[in-house]
Amino acid sequence: MIPVARVHSHATSLPALLVSAVGVVAIVLLAHVAPPAYVALLLAAIGAGLLVLRHPWLAGVLLVASVPVQQVGAVGAGGASLTATRICLLVALAAAIIRWSALAQPVILHRGLALYACFLLVLLLSVHGATNVSAGISELARWCIAFVAFGCFLQWCDPARPMHVVMLAGAVVAATAAEALYGLFQSVRAVGPESFVIGGGVTRAFGTFGRPNTFAGFLEFGPFLAAALGLYFAMRTTTALRLYRQIRLQGFVAATPARRRLFWLVALMVAFFASGSLAFLGIVASFSRGAWVGVAGGILAFALLYGPRTRLLTLLAIPLVIVVVASGLLARLPGSLEERVVSISDVARPFDASSIPITDENFAAVERMAHWQAGWRMFKDHPILGVGPGNFNTLYPSYYVREEFRFSQGHAHNYYIHLLAETGILGLVAYLTLLGFFLFLGLRIVIACVEPLPRAIALGCTVTLVSLSIHNLFENLHVLNLSIMYSSLFCLLVASHRMWRGSGTSACFAAGENVEYSANEHS
Repeated sequence: MIPVARVHSHATSLPALLVSAVGVVAIVLLAHVAPPAYVALLLAAIGAGLLVLRHPWLAGVLLVASVPVQQVGAVGAGGASLTATRICLLVALAAAIIRWSALAQPVILHRGLALYACFLLVLLLSVHGATNVSAGISELARWCIAFVAFGCFLQWCDPARPMHVVMLAGAVVAATAAEALYGLFQSVRAVGPESFVIGGGVTRAFGTFGRPNTFAGFLEFGPFLAAALGLYFAMRTTTALRLYRQIRLQGFVAATPARRRLFWLVALMVAFFASGSLAFLGIVASFSRGAWVGVAGGILAFALLYGPRTRLLTLLAIPLVIVVVASGLLARLPGSLEERVVSISDVARPFDASSIPITDENFAAVERMAHWQAGWRMFKDHPILGVGPGNFNTLYPSYYVREEFRFSQGHAHNYYIHLLAETGILGLVAYLTLLGFFLFLGLRIVIACVEPLPRAIALGCTVTLVSLSIHNLFENLHVLNLSIMYSSLFCLLVASHRMWRGSGTSACFAAGENVEYSANEHS
């Protein structure tokens, strides 16, 4: 009888050979007519495609890793920019189609796809009445990319193989850590325009995104997921250490598997904690007040959801925090940091931007509020479907509230107002339904699940969505393909839910141990 492994090998080699054959022909043809950059891109895409066919989980990892470097090596193609993210998405989609057709793999669906599709339908309806249709189509295309990415993530993130789910979560965390490291280098070396200078030879970190607020928004995808998984692996490390101490008495050779398991658990724990810390420091170095408020809300949510003891300690600590703020202890912070923290109230407090006197101290707050008011005026004139996706800038000259801010900064500085302005009440409801569905799914897992791994992933993703939702009150965190990062969180929540329903999937890290687990162990 033919071994099963050999049958699988022949099955997977056929699409790989087809891809290789097509790739060789394409390279030969392109080498004669196309610039070297296109040939290099094709070679990279084919190589990535073959890797994804051999290791499907790499599709999600590559797609997430491409977001912070999407503009590196980008080339023009037919009037559009061919970025690293788009290439990775095409590779993932092509690999998925090959696996569906050549390998007869099932197409994995989820209710979240239907909610995503409803939001896209509202965007499409809104494009119909847009003044600048091309801008509307471009915005719709960006959301379609996020939709396709979510579908691809679902195909590769196999709940039956928890390590693949952890690899996707690890890719999200590692991408934010690498971006944070680059941003911290910029900050301490005072790299950046004069407007980013904070003082003392330090500038606001902006990373590869070019803007501190967007940079900080990207980094927010990392710390809470890293903390949740770091704590999970810390718990597993404690159990594995106890087991190793028992087994090592049987001799060095007998303890080798337990020692290797302990090493990898410690390595994963340290990697997640270190990556999360880097992302957090990067957010601090961005001096983004919106991100600071979002992270503060995320920390509060994490503490309340982690376990009964942390919930109790948090409720007891809230009055102490209020006393610290009220007593003026913030004045002991470094000057630039204190000024930034104190000015947070100016960002959140609504006022009439059309009449308030402008000073150097309140300029940013007034500019932000002016964009809020312009977006609200657009919504009042177009309440059902808005002015059209991507049309905020086009219509802004007709809605600005004062001459000093007659030029749009690109968005309304509040994604919910921005969405109301561009897609009306239908767009906002569709978006909040999509976001609320996954928040509710995450909360359900965190509250009811007793399996450690799916609960940890759900906790990290849910708190991250809370943090981002708060930050979106002051920013638009759906620019520059950040919606793909949202899709990765949605997929991780779906995977953790299926792991929970499948039960016992955490055993791959428990190494066969029958470990009793309850929510109280989180405290």
